[in-house]
Amino acid sequence: MLGVGKKHGCAAQEIMNANPRVQLWKMQTGDTFYVPAGNKCTFNQLTIILLHAPRLSHLHCVNIIESKDHSKSELMIKLHSLTHLTMTLYNLEFDDFEEFLLKLCSPLQLFDAKIKSRDRSYLNADRWERFISQNMTSLIRFTFRYSDIIDDEFELTFYHSLINRFTSSFSIDRKWFFKLFIEENELIYSIRQYQETWIDFQEYLHINQNTKNNINDSLNPYFPVVELSIIRTCLTENDEPLINKINFIFNMIKVTYLDIECDQMTVSMLITILHSLINLNSITLSNSALCQQMDLSIRDKIIFNAFLNTNKISKITLQNVTENDQIESIFKYFPRIHFLDYNV
Repeated sequence: MLGVGKKHGCAAQEIMNANPRVQLWKMQTGDTFYVPAGNKCTFNQLTIILLHAPRLSHLHCVNIIESKDHSKSELMIKLHSLTHLTMTLYNLEFDDFEEFLLKLCSPLQLFDAKIKSRDRSYLNADRWERFISQNMTSLIRFTFRYSDIIDDEFELTFYHSLINRFTSSFSIDRKWFFKLFIEENELIYSIRQYQETWIDFQEYLHINQNTKNNINDSLNPYFPVVELSIIRTCLTENDEPLINKINFIFNMIKVTYLDIECDQMTVSMLITILHSLINLNSITLSNSALCQQMDLSIRDKIIFNAFLNTNKISKITLQNVTENDQIESIFKYFPRIHFLDYNV
């Protein structure tokens, strides 16, 4: 049932009467609002609620949708205590989201936005930088996730050419790490706080034996800039045209770290992806075909040999690799290895 504190009950009830599917839950600790995933809410409805919650500090809304009523509220929401904002948006344009954020007048410190929308302007990194610099001056942690559907209709746009700006000094200085996911049929663009790995730490110690700089120092030339993670995706030769489409993105943002957790990927597809990542220097393999005896076609042998002759991979993490001959295969393919992390 609906759980609402007395201070916010009136506003919540009005919205409930207008739309029974919208429920507002009041968490038991602190002034936190949480709109559950099974309930939909528009910005106009949320604005009415927030006007009655001036001391709100944490706001979680996981199903914000486009309003059928295109009229927009002109009310300003002065939430001077709001420091944590988490939102998931569906089919909303960046202009509408930006307008809502401007109304908050809040000293946000943590901002988490997950977006599923056809509006590719969310990928305009320069626009995000301007907005944050001018309107979120207290922001410390920024988490961003935008999903692109990879299908036959997928096409690159002008905004895709701007995503390399997510790796600018503005982001690196704040330890905001850009990452790409290929997950099932989605290409996901993500920003999260940087977390060093074991290999990063070992290399840092090797390079900086005589210094005491912080490991997260953005001046460290081994700070990993862009990661590509391929998860639960059954990629076959039939998907090669799609990979060729997004190959432009791989090269433009200079993917340096690859994490593959996909034992169903064909050898040919894996070789195609490796060959396309010309800036790769680190890789994590889990149950990978590279750890097994490979029966390659002539075409794949040519591509794979070209990759082996030019690759710069020096840091490897192995997951679920147990046989000695599997490890020997990795050393044969990647003779430049300096750092190896081995997890069974």
